[in-house]
Amino acid sequence: FPAGITSPGNNTWIWTDTLPTTLANLTAGTDLSCYFPAGEIEIGFDQARDDDTRGCDEATRESFGAITYTRDELVHIVNPQGAGTEPGNMAAGAVEANAVGYISLRMGIKHGTAPAAEHLWDIYMVTTGAEHITPLQAGKYVRRVKTSWTRVKRGVKLTSP
Repeated sequence: FPAGITSPGNNTWIWTDTLPTTLANLTAGTDLSCYFPAGEIEIGFDQARDDDTRGCDEATRESFGAITYTRDELVHIVNPQGAGTEPGNMAAGAVEANAVGYISLRMGIKHGTAPAAEHLWDIYMVTTGAEHITPLQAGKYVRRVKTSWTRVKRGVKLTSP
């Protein structure tokens, strides 16, 4: 990232029902960026360590195994619906329970900047499970959808059709 780039306001999360292979596929998706509460979209990961000790070794030897991406729930704001400049709750309409879709993440570029061929995207396949709507003290509601994530592409540039 260039010096001085910070995370807030500089990430874009787009949901698509199919793996985006072109900019047209991506821009036909739903931008979820402004539906996520701050701090609710961090993706964790873990990597297994396997014992790789050989018969001739005098010490334990380890090797890295498969990477697992972790985001137990996708949490997004449910309301207001259609108030102000929001055209409705597109997040709830796009992310269905018990389904499979893709989230494409662009980092380090101001949200609202149109996707371009030179931008890099990380693309995750997201399997969703059960959903539940919970009230917040501020009078809003959040929807929690159980998820399982698999990164399918890292740092990919999407082309024009």
